[in-house]
Amino acid sequence: ATVLFEAGSLMCALSNDIDVLIGGRILAGLGGGGIQTLVFIVSSELTPINQRPLVFVILGLSFACSSVTGPLIGGAFTLHATWRWCFYINLPIGGLAGCLLTVFFNPPRVKGSLKEKLKLIDYPGTFLLTSGVVIFLLALTFGGVEFAWNSGAIISMFIIGGVLLILFCVWTVSYTHLRAHET
Repeated sequence: ATVLFEAGSLMCALSNDIDVLIGGRILAGLGGGGIQTLVFIVSSELTPINQRPLVFVILGLSFACSSVTGPLIGGAFTLHATWRWCFYINLPIGGLAGCLLTVFFNPPRVKGSLKEKLKLIDYPGTFLLTSGVVIFLLALTFGGVEFAWNSGAIISMFIIGGVLLILFCVWTVSYTHLRAHET
């Protein structure tokens, strides 16, 4: 994730046209999403269970502070230097973080095979939740902007999204009972 983020940042910093900039932002966004998720995973591996709430609160606070200070720093770079520094600044910081992670993080060996791990994933539940939320959010996004609130497209998305979310709840309850009887 760090390598993707760094590659996307470098691509943005060196871009000569909007298409390269957009591609770099996509790559950096994928890496950034991975970093945000993996920070919590790595923290849970490094922290005893009784101290995890405190660590997660600190991580949440740091993300909240960075979401406010990041745009301010980016604006200062754009105003006083160049917009490219909004992306160049990520390179040494990400490089240092990647090096520290590589040197100091030695996770325990994973027990079980990949096939066994993949069998534990609730694929139908994941599909129902993800598709239901996405369709519902699309209705909220397009309603009143692209389409009228009472248009067939928006009403259909609300109904389909709502039905998928209800099906997710039904599936989760039945899946939980099924898994409980297996053990």
